[in-house]
Amino acid sequence: MQRDLWGGKQKISESDVLRDVQQYLKLRHIFSYRQNSGAYKPDGGGFVRYGHLGAADLCCIYPGGRMWQLETKAPGGKLSDGQIIFLKEVRAHGGVVLVCEGLDDVDKCLKDAEYIGLDRYKRLIV
Repeated sequence: MQRDLWGGKQKISESDVLRDVQQYLKLRHIFSYRQNSGAYKPDGGGFVRYGHLGAADLCCIYPGGRMWQLETKAPGGKLSDGQIIFLKEVRAHGGVVLVCEGLDDVDKCLKDAEYIGLDRYKRLIV
């Protein structure tokens, strides 16, 4: 939580964290792109899915060429089942995964390319 100008508490949303992280990566000259996934019903009927179920919010290329997946969460946010499956799959193939609640988490990852933020979510990933 952050304090607003009048001393009240202001909730930080996941979209706030994502926006801040995207700006931070751009300032650090780190290539990243947004990975959207979801579904919709077109006017003609049916159901259209796009993206990969559970895909991380951002795909990034770490300085030196290593690719990593970055999932943003509001402070205290939880991973969905689809996100857990996707991120475990990335890790199983040697990928770097970061689940971050803010810029401090991203900064730790940049300081050490082997930092894996999912350790914080061990209770969810068995």
